[in-house]
Parts: sequence; C-alpha cells; structure tokens
Amino acid sequence: MAGLLLRYFGRRRIFVRRAGGMLLGVSVLMVVVFGFTNVPDYLLYQLENQVTIESLPEKPAGIIVLGGGLNTKVTRLRNTKIELSDGGDRLIVGFSLANKYPGIPLVYSGGPATQTSLRDPETEVARNIAIALYGNDRNLIAENRSRNTWENAVFLKELLKPKSEDKWIIITSGYHALRTTGIFTRIGFNFVIKPTDYRAEYSGGFEFAGNALKQFKKADLALKELSGIVAYTLMGRIDWPFKRR
Repeated sequence: MAGLLLRYFGRRRIFVRRAGGMLLGVSVLMVVVFGFTNVPDYLLYQLENQVTIESLPEKPAGIIVLGGGLNTKVTRLRNTKIELSDGGDRLIVGFSLANKYPGIPLVYSGGPATQTSLRDPETEVARNIAIALYGNDRNLIAENRSRNTWENAVFLKELLKPKSEDKWIIITSGYHALRTTGIFTRIGFNFVIKPTDYRAEYSGGFEFAGNALKQFKKADLALKELSGIVAYTLMGRIDWPFKRR
C-alpha cells in the first residue's frame, strides 16, 4: 500500500516514484519467497534443530506439558468439551510419558490468552481429554494462570517448588524449544526438553511450494518465534546466545 501511494502521489517526483516502485518490488518478492518456496520450512527447521532430543531421566520428578494445541475458543463457542488444534500432540506425548512413568506428576500449564479473555483455561480441556481417554483425570496438576512462556516458568516454579536435584521433563513444540530452554534455565529449573509438534517439511534443499496459505502460516510462526526470542533477550528474560542443550 505504501508503494502504491508513493507512486500515485509522487508522479512529479522521480525519487518518490522510484521509492514506491522499490516498495512494491520488495512486497512482491516477499510474497513469492514466503508463499511459494520452502524458505518458511527452512526457518522452522533451523529453530527446531536448536535443541536436540536428550535421553530421558530414569526417575524424573515430573512431566510438564506447556499449553498449546487445545482450541478453547471453539470449545466455548460450540459448547464442546474437546477441540484440538495445531500442537495437540504436546498433550498426547505427555500422556504417553505418564504411562511410561506411572506415579509421577503430570502438569499442564496454560491459562487464558489474556487477562480479559473469554476463553476457558486450556487446563480444563486437557482434563476433559484425560477423562475421555482414561476415565479419570490422571491426577493432572493444573497451572491455569499463565498467558505466555515466561509466566509458565514463573507460576510453575511457584506451584511445584522444584528442588535442584529434581529433573523434570518439559514437553513443547520443536520450534518453541529454544526459547523454552532459555526461560526455564533462567528461572532455575533442572530439566530436559522433549520436543514434539514438528512443523518443518524441509528435505535439505531449495524447493517451490504449491500451498501459499500454508507457507504464510509457517512463515508467521517462525517470524513470531524469532521475534519472541529477540524480545525476551532485550527484556533480560533469556541469555543470548543460547547454550544448546
């Protein structure tokens, strides 16, 4: 829009018209790159590969599933108890590990999107899924106040009071694992990350893509996560550069 306006109102000024043309060219180039190539997959791939999958502890203190993948807005609007969205495998992996390590706490951390949100906390949907699958809530511990990853870590430390010798398993999306590592390290957790919910369809080389809307969504996700890393670094919530785990 800026390019079009500059070209229209700068008809008598060559410099302004050229600036408008450059903006239009950059806009078209961004649409092509992010919509019709696998560049968004490459960005997500780089984020997802920053944290390697470690061997899980023999006796973890507990399992923490970070919120995401549960569509609480639809559950409210449609009056349903269970609605999954992208990232729903975070909770599925959490249940899987709960079966592997019976008797340890399974914690789900996820509250409303904002303080004024009309959505229910994700913990309610998580509890509904546990009851539907297993007939009970699996003694799920709910942290239902957090609205972002920083609050996940702060409120979980307040709730769980982890000891230095306790080693927790934290489950989150692969692209989100890097920022999660930085935050929970800063808060003082002893943990290993179990990445899941991989999004990058990257085979190692440049390719053209046919589904522009899908690619734009991936680009949005990657750029949002990169922005979050930069913002949290500037706010002093994580260290830069990260130490890979």
